[in-house]
Amino acid sequence: MVCCHRHGKTHRMPILKNKVHSERTILRSIGEILKVKPLAVLAMIDEGELDWKIIAISLDDPKASLVNDIEDLEKHFPGTLMAIRDWFRNYKIPDGKPKNKSGLGNKAAGKDYALKVITETNESWAKLIKRSIPAGELPLL
Repeated sequence: MVCCHRHGKTHRMPILKNKVHSERTILRSIGEILKVKPLAVLAMIDEGELDWKIIAISLDDPKASLVNDIEDLEKHFPGTLMAIRDWFRNYKIPDGKPKNKSGLGNKAAGKDYALKVITETNESWAKLIKRSIPAGELPLL
């Protein structure tokens, strides 16, 4: 799985990725670009700001041809989606920060919604790079 995110409000960050394979984890180089297939999206509220977490599978994963949407994700990687959500909820607690909250009714949205988030994020990034819109006016979905 690959997990990506976009910050809302003032944190306008590009999409970032964390990689996990169906078999043993493959080490990747910093900045390496992977071809992935989006499967789902989580909406997390991190310190009061919206963070989209895109869940995707690398096209070089042995199970990539079997996994096409959120239902396949649960079938072939049972419990993974919940584990990812729980990690993003709790990862700042050791630093003394509060637990993050989940949006979208505490559930993941499927592939179509994930693609919408990716498209909007890319469009917002392009506008920001072209300086055609001030950073504070970017839409948050």
